[in-house]
Formats: sequence, C-alpha cells, structure tokens
Amino acid sequence: MKTVKVIPLGGCGEFGRNLTVYDAGDAILCVDCGGQIPDEEAPGVDLFIPDFTYLAARASQLVGWILTHAHEDHVAALPHALAVAPAPIYARPLTLQLLRRSVDQSQLHPLVPGAVRQLGPFTVEALHVAHSIPDACALAITVNGRTIVHTGDLKIDPHATAPTDLERLRALGDAGVDLLLADSTNATRPGRSGSESDVARALVAELGRARGRVAFSFFSSSVQRIATVFDACARIGRKVCVEGRGLKEMTAAALAVGALAPAADLLVDAGTAATLPPSRVALLLTGSQGEPRAALGRVAAGEHPLLSLGRGDTLVLSSRPVPGNERPVARMLDRLLGLGVHIAEAPELHASGHACQEELRDLMRLTRPRTLLPIHGGRRQLFAHADLAEAAGIPSFVLVDGDVLEIGPDGARMLEERVPAGRVSVEGTRLGDVDPETLRARRRLAYDGLVVVADVGGKLRVATHGVAAEATLPPIVADAEAAAEEARRVSLASGTDVAVAVKRAVVRAFVQARGKKPRVIAML
Repeated sequence: MKTVKVIPLGGCGEFGRNLTVYDAGDAILCVDCGGQIPDEEAPGVDLFIPDFTYLAARASQLVGWILTHAHEDHVAALPHALAVAPAPIYARPLTLQLLRRSVDQSQLHPLVPGAVRQLGPFTVEALHVAHSIPDACALAITVNGRTIVHTGDLKIDPHATAPTDLERLRALGDAGVDLLLADSTNATRPGRSGSESDVARALVAELGRARGRVAFSFFSSSVQRIATVFDACARIGRKVCVEGRGLKEMTAAALAVGALAPAADLLVDAGTAATLPPSRVALLLTGSQGEPRAALGRVAAGEHPLLSLGRGDTLVLSSRPVPGNERPVARMLDRLLGLGVHIAEAPELHASGHACQEELRDLMRLTRPRTLLPIHGGRRQLFAHADLAEAAGIPSFVLVDGDVLEIGPDGARMLEERVPAGRVSVEGTRLGDVDPETLRARRRLAYDGLVVVADVGGKLRVATHGVAAEATLPPIVADAEAAAEEARRVSLASGTDVAVAVKRAVVRAFVQARGKKPRVIAML
C-alpha cells in the first residue's frame, strides 16, 4: 500500500506562513498558504512568504489548494504561490470573497461542510470549526488508505455562532484517524480559550458605561465582535464608523456573504463621525497590535486627518498582543493615556480563537489518532502540544519547516530527507531580494545612522543622515572633513587606497566625538 508524505513548508517552529503539503507520490495537495508580518528586525520588508521551490518543481502534480480560513497567516502568500504552482482553490464563502481582489475568480471553488471533494487521489471533507473568523473549517483527508484530520485554527466553544463539529470529529475517530495535525498556538496555556458570547456581554457593558466617544480595537477578522458592536450601537442610538483598511475590507466581505447585517443607517464615514456628538458615535479602528500607521496608531499620535480621542473618551481593547508586539502596543496605549483616554482592558474583553490545553485534550479524546503532528506554533508551543499527546498515550512528532513525515501501513516515521523551506521576502513587487545580510545592514543604519563623504569640487565634504540632531553636528562634521583631507593627502603620498583611508579617518572622527561608529560610505 502506498504511503503519503506530510511536509510543512511553513507554520512549524514559528507563527505564520502556514502551509502544509500532502504528497501522495503522483499527486500533491496543499492546505493553506499564509504570510508572516515582519517584525522590527526586518525593516522595509512588506511580508515573508514560504519558499515554493519544492512546489515549483512538482507543479504539474498539484491537484488543489485548500484554505481553512481567511486569516492572512493562512492565505496572504497564495497569489505568489499561484505564479509558480497554479491549481484550483477551494475555500468557504468568506474566504473566497476576500480572495476575489487578489486572484483570478475562475480559480475559486466553494468548500461545503459535509460534502466530499475528490481531488486526484485525495478525498477531502470539510467540517465546521469555531475560530475568531467565520467560515473556518477543519479537513478530513483520505489518501492511499490513510485518514488524516487537519484542524486548521480552531477552538471548542459550544456557544459560538458556528461551533466546532464535535460529532463529526468523534465519528472520524471511531472510523480510525492515522494522523491528527492540530493547532498548537495556545498549547502552553492551561484551561480553555473562553467563549465569544462572554466577550459580547463584556463589550456591550463597556459600551453602556461610556459617556464620551468610544472606540473599539480588535483583530479585523473578529466578525462576531463587529456584529456585537453593530447590534449594541443600533439599540442605544450610536452611529458606527469603521476606519482602517483591514476592517473595511473584512466588513465589506462579511456584508457580501451575509455574515453581517447592520441597520441601514448605522454606518457613517469618518467625516460624518467627526461632526457627531461624542456620545452618539462609536469607532471601530484597526491597529490593535500597535501598528503606527493603522487607524488607532494615527489617532494616538494625533495624525489622523478627521478622528481624535481625548479626555472623557474610552478605548475598548478587545485583543491580546501577538508575541513580539507587546512593546508597540504598550507605547500606543501610553500615548492614549497621555491624551486622557480611558483604556478598558480586561481578560473578559477578549477570548482567543485558538484551543487551549483542555480543548486540545478534548480533540485528542474525540479523534483518538494513531499519531499527532503539532502545527501552527513556535517550538515551545509544538513541544508543549507533544507533551499533552504523550500524557494521553499518543505518539507525536515535532517537525520544523522542511521536515518530511511519512504515513504508511506501519504508522508514521520521520524521513532523513528535507525539502527547501524558509522565508522569502516580499518588498514592493520583488520577491527574495532582501537577504539576511541586507537586513543586518538596514538594522545597522537604523541604530547608527549614515555618513557619506564625497569629493565636491576638489574638497572632501561630509553629509550625515540619522546620526544626531542637526544643531550638534557642525563641529563634528568639520573635524571629520579635516581628518578626511589629511587621510587623503597621506594616502596619495604613500600610494595606498584613498577611499579606504578616508573612510577609516571619518569613522575615527565620529567615534572620538560621539563614542559611536556610524555607517560610512566614501564616494571618491
């Protein structure tokens, strides 16, 4: 009997870039194709995407892309992937709606929970799961006699609008699951993730307490929270202004598929919102992760052309910082506090969309897999998930991107082979131009500034960028220019490399003056 290889090209050992390849030998199926938002260590990069080298070499065998939900870390890289590995795309309605702006609509096909799709040798069934975005699904994949359950991102919330289909998961477990690939994002968190219905009550309570202008900030994909705010504002007579690209796009898509149905006159634009009495308007703002150019960041910095928050106003923060974003979020909140804004920030105002430890145990009890493969998390989360499986008597493998797990009649085994994997930069319209050395150079420029020394009409002149305040530079620049002239004179007399000598002299001048070594370029 044939085997099937399971290959994570993203999402194992890191957060983001989720992409799992199922290789049946003569056919390939891909699940998700996400991006990764760069942090402060990658200045200038717009997005990181998976390395598609393996797929490009096998593109003729690709039978389809299946997307579990519409979050950017699961779909943002798809347009780039289609350029090298085109194939039909299968997804739920909200995901398809959001993709229409970036991919050819003829490639889009609906994925219906409970219905079975035959894609080459792969039999694929989608089933409802609860997450922080509507239309999320898990997948039951049967190929070469093996049954695999791929959860995507999920939580177990019985009060969710579309709860996780526990009965179908139990039935799959009764029939036999060879491999469970499960979301590990919250594998280090004990207990349960909490219910969205509890968050709705807390949001409504905060809205009722607010007397001035009230702003809400949460992930753009939190459609159920958007609906909660819409309904509550309609009842108490507040208009709603949705501001920020992500929220506007998500709201428009949710309206198009019927996931949102606000009152006809509820929504107003930013210009109208700015003219309304503070007690008659609510703002939904992007920027819950402290992004400086998002709507909330611009409001906090006083840079939004129409909207502002001040004394007597309230910000309801209904999200947690993604790991690594704690500092920018804290800076943004400090700015708002300085403006006199009341910050409503409490555990009950947010519930994660990812299963915590008790839910992961429930998932394993329902499906009773022969093997667990933790996905979607850093190494700490993957190993924590593996520990939960070990305690339940279930073997597990912890993979990193590019590892290969083979599933056959005798179970799962790790292969020695690896496939190309890693992160590829997207900057503007270019892919892969920014390598680690380029990023190191950019970070150095950010930390130390730039000094350029050039020959202007026979005289060496020094210009600085981002080194120090302009008022403090004239004497330092004068000393650097004098040192550069002396170095050039000596170098010409001795026959050594003039550019190298001048550069070293300018570096020494700045180190002596400031104790810091800037990046120096000699244009001679």
